[in-house]
Amino acid sequence: MKGIQGVSIRDPYILVKSRAEVQFLLASIILYRNLGAAPYIAASSATVLEKVCNAPLAKMQKRLHSKIMEAKAARIKVASETLKRTVPSGLATFCVLQELIYNLPEFISMMAQTKVSVDRAQELEKIKRR
Repeated sequence: MKGIQGVSIRDPYILVKSRAEVQFLLASIILYRNLGAAPYIAASSATVLEKVCNAPLAKMQKRLHSKIMEAKAARIKVASETLKRTVPSGLATFCVLQELIYNLPEFISMMAQTKVSVDRAQELEKIKRR
Protein backbone atom coordinates (compact mmCIF):
# COMPACT_ATOMS: atom_id res chain seq x y z
CA MET A 1 0.00 0.00 0.00
CA LYS A 2 1.53 3.30 -1.08
CA GLY A 3 1.07 6.47 0.91
CA ILE A 4 2.14 10.05 0.32
CA GLN A 5 4.82 10.58 -2.36
CA GLY A 6 5.12 6.85 -3.08
CA VAL A 7 6.35 5.97 0.41
CA SER A 8 5.04 2.73 1.78
CA ILE A 9 2.88 3.09 4.88
CA ARG A 10 4.49 -0.09 6.17
CA ASP A 11 7.92 1.56 6.19
CA PRO A 12 8.83 1.49 9.91
CA TYR A 13 10.98 4.64 9.82
CA ILE A 14 8.13 6.67 8.37
CA LEU A 15 5.70 5.26 10.94
CA VAL A 16 8.05 6.05 13.83
CA LYS A 17 8.77 9.51 12.50
CA SER A 18 5.07 10.23 11.97
CA ARG A 19 4.27 8.85 15.41
CA ALA A 20 6.90 11.07 17.02
CA GLU A 21 5.53 14.11 15.25
CA VAL A 22 1.98 13.32 16.40
CA GLN A 23 3.20 12.76 19.96
CA PHE A 24 5.05 16.08 19.90
CA LEU A 25 1.98 17.86 18.58
CA LEU A 26 -0.28 16.33 21.24
CA ALA A 27 2.23 17.10 24.00
CA SER A 28 2.48 20.68 22.78
CA ILE A 29 -1.29 21.12 22.83
CA ILE A 30 -1.58 19.63 26.33
CA LEU A 31 1.32 21.76 27.58
CA TYR A 32 -0.17 24.95 26.12
CA ARG A 33 -3.66 24.27 27.50
CA ASN A 34 -2.55 23.28 30.99
CA LEU A 35 0.38 25.62 31.64
CA GLY A 36 0.07 28.49 29.21
CA ALA A 37 2.26 30.12 26.59
CA ALA A 38 5.54 30.59 28.51
CA PRO A 39 6.16 26.89 29.32
CA TYR A 40 5.01 25.98 25.82
CA ILE A 41 7.53 28.36 24.23
CA ALA A 42 10.30 27.20 26.59
CA ALA A 43 9.64 23.51 25.91
CA SER A 44 9.37 24.05 22.16
CA SER A 45 12.59 26.09 22.14
CA ALA A 46 14.42 23.42 24.13
CA THR A 47 13.18 20.72 21.76
CA VAL A 48 14.24 22.65 18.66
CA LEU A 49 17.63 23.45 20.24
CA GLU A 50 18.14 19.77 21.08
CA LYS A 51 17.33 18.73 17.50
CA VAL A 52 19.69 21.36 16.06
CA CYS A 53 22.52 20.35 18.41
CA ASN A 54 22.09 16.64 17.73
CA ALA A 55 22.11 16.98 13.94
CA PRO A 56 25.93 17.29 13.60
CA LEU A 57 26.44 14.45 16.06
CA ALA A 58 24.07 12.23 14.09
CA LYS A 59 25.93 13.03 10.86
CA MET A 60 29.27 12.24 12.51
CA GLN A 61 27.88 8.99 13.92
CA LYS A 62 26.60 7.99 10.49
CA ARG A 63 29.98 8.78 8.91
CA LEU A 64 31.88 6.80 11.55
CA HIS A 65 29.47 3.90 11.26
CA SER A 66 30.06 3.85 7.50
CA LYS A 67 33.81 3.71 8.10
CA ILE A 68 33.37 0.83 10.53
CA MET A 69 31.27 -1.07 8.01
CA GLU A 70 33.89 -0.46 5.28
CA ALA A 71 36.63 -1.76 7.59
CA LYS A 72 34.55 -4.86 8.39
CA ALA A 73 33.97 -5.47 4.69
CA ALA A 74 37.70 -5.16 3.98
CA ARG A 75 38.52 -7.53 6.85
CA ILE A 76 36.00 -10.09 5.61
CA LYS A 77 37.39 -9.82 2.08
CA VAL A 78 40.95 -10.44 3.30
CA ALA A 79 39.80 -13.40 5.43
CA SER A 80 37.90 -14.84 2.47
CA GLU A 81 40.91 -14.52 0.17
CA THR A 82 43.14 -16.11 2.80
CA LEU A 83 40.80 -19.07 3.12
CA LYS A 84 40.67 -19.47 -0.66
CA ARG A 85 44.48 -19.54 -0.86
CA THR A 86 44.89 -21.97 2.01
CA VAL A 87 45.88 -25.40 0.63
CA PRO A 88 43.73 -28.45 1.67
CA SER A 89 46.50 -29.71 3.98
CA GLY A 90 46.24 -26.43 5.87
CA LEU A 91 42.51 -26.93 6.24
CA ALA A 92 43.12 -30.50 7.39
CA THR A 93 45.52 -29.16 10.03
CA PHE A 94 42.86 -26.75 11.22
CA CYS A 95 40.36 -29.61 11.45
CA VAL A 96 42.78 -31.72 13.50
CA LEU A 97 43.48 -28.81 15.85
CA GLN A 98 39.78 -28.11 16.14
CA GLU A 99 39.12 -31.72 17.14
CA LEU A 100 41.93 -31.66 19.70
CA ILE A 101 40.68 -28.43 21.22
CA TYR A 102 37.13 -29.76 21.25
CA ASN A 103 38.24 -32.92 23.13
CA LEU A 104 40.56 -31.09 25.56
CA PRO A 105 38.04 -30.65 28.43
CA GLU A 106 37.15 -34.34 28.31
CA PHE A 107 40.86 -35.27 28.33
CA ILE A 108 41.57 -33.02 31.34
CA SER A 109 38.61 -34.50 33.20
CA MET A 110 39.80 -38.03 32.42
CA MET A 111 43.33 -37.22 33.67
CA ALA A 112 41.94 -35.75 36.92
CA GLN A 113 39.78 -38.83 37.49
CA THR A 114 42.74 -41.10 36.78
CA LYS A 115 44.92 -39.22 39.29
CA VAL A 116 42.21 -39.46 41.96
CA SER A 117 41.83 -43.19 41.29
CA VAL A 118 45.60 -43.77 41.49
CA ASP A 119 45.82 -41.78 44.72
CA ARG A 120 42.98 -43.83 46.24
CA ALA A 121 44.63 -47.08 45.14
CA GLN A 122 47.90 -46.00 46.79
CA GLU A 123 46.04 -45.12 50.01
CA LEU A 124 44.39 -48.55 50.02
CA GLU A 125 47.79 -50.24 49.54
CA LYS A 126 49.20 -48.27 52.49
CA ILE A 127 46.23 -49.33 54.66
CA LYS A 128 46.61 -53.00 53.65
CA ARG A 129 50.37 -53.01 54.45
CA ARG A 130 49.78 -51.87 58.04
